[in-house]
Amino acid sequence: VANNYDVQPNLGALSKSGYTTKGKGHGTGLSSYRKMVSRCADCVTRTYLKDDFLVQGDRDYLAKAVWNLLANAVDYNREGGKIFIQVDKEHCVIENSGEAMGEEALFHAFDLFYTSDKSRTGKDGHMGMGLYLAKKILELHHLKLVLSNVEGGVRVVVCRERG
Repeated sequence: VANNYDVQPNLGALSKSGYTTKGKGHGTGLSSYRKMVSRCADCVTRTYLKDDFLVQGDRDYLAKAVWNLLANAVDYNREGGKIFIQVDKEHCVIENSGEAMGEEALFHAFDLFYTSDKSRTGKDGHMGMGLYLAKKILELHHLKLVLSNVEGGVRVVVCRERG
């Protein structure tokens, strides 16, 4: 998965109680997330950890999925915008104050190689693979990924599948 960031985080470390775990060369815990999110020029970031969102599975793949979601929140935000991250037992929510996605973009966002802004294709590491791969990885871990426009931005929610 292409991205322009130095260190990838470990989803298993996104925890209220610990913030870090032993990783395999990847950054761990919220410090890695904060480092990446800080690349958003003049953005304000709010992180609320109500409880641990524990997921059993492949830590590296889960980290790549969440990393892609955060990278999109940063790269598709506006300058001076906001990024909101909330974690509890059942959800992980990432929201930015970027421009709302059009109806077609929302419909095709998880399609392989789809990018709504053709002028960005290949620039900034965005090739239309991030959301596709994030969704596939999360589905393999029995998680659901929901993308929506909200007042003043875009939201992605990772939650457990109900079945």
